[in-house]
Amino acid sequence: MDKLYRRCHEPCNSGSFHDAIWPGFARIRVERLRQFASPLRSAKCYLPWVFLTSSPGCPMVVMRQDEGRIGIVADQSMSEPNRRDFLFLATSAAGVVAVGGIAWPLVSQMSPDASTIAAGAPVEVDLAPIAEGRAITLKWRGKPIFVRHRTAAEIEAAKNDDKSTLPDPQTDATRIRAYQGKAQEQWVVVVGICTHLGCVPIGFSGDHNGWYCPCHGSHYDNVGRIRKGPAPRNLDIPEFTFLSESKIRIG
Repeated sequence: MDKLYRRCHEPCNSGSFHDAIWPGFARIRVERLRQFASPLRSAKCYLPWVFLTSSPGCPMVVMRQDEGRIGIVADQSMSEPNRRDFLFLATSAAGVVAVGGIAWPLVSQMSPDASTIAAGAPVEVDLAPIAEGRAITLKWRGKPIFVRHRTAAEIEAAKNDDKSTLPDPQTDATRIRAYQGKAQEQWVVVVGICTHLGCVPIGFSGDHNGWYCPCHGSHYDNVGRIRKGPAPRNLDIPEFTFLSESKIRIG
């Protein structure tokens, strides 16, 4: 207790108490403590401990009179401050939750959802995992997109067919894209929808080992040109660009 007294003692030699703030509690009303300061100083009593009980708004404080000095030793009222602290924390937490509940929808609506991405937001595709002679299918704007990594033999065969009679004439070079001026002829990117009635063709199939539509028998070569069947035109090419030799952005 002496240690606590030395730590908490607030001497007052001028007839008024210093403003005292006990950790975790409200400021003790100096005016109320002054009412007890003068009588205790002038009274010829030797009671070592004096207990002051303030109004419900202020806690009870233990005072000690020692050699003409009066000081605050400890706050003896724990229930009232604790209730106030709990109510303060609970109210603050409720406020934070309420603000978060209001702010989250505003923030989340700024980010595009899955339907927005499917509706046409740009999509980046890493080409590195696609081995030579393989292809992947992804979805963009609600449509399947075929990304095919052609072999050297497939590229040569498609170039040779440039001279053939084609239902929808296009050269191999016009259906590929370049990166920094260099044609990336090993990569073919097409919309995976048959231009006849909208079926999805099967890859690495048909007379030209490109795509084959089983619905009505349309045959496409490995660069997506129609070679046989009722389809009126070649497979469509989506808007895309090379970000590097191993990455493209569709849209």
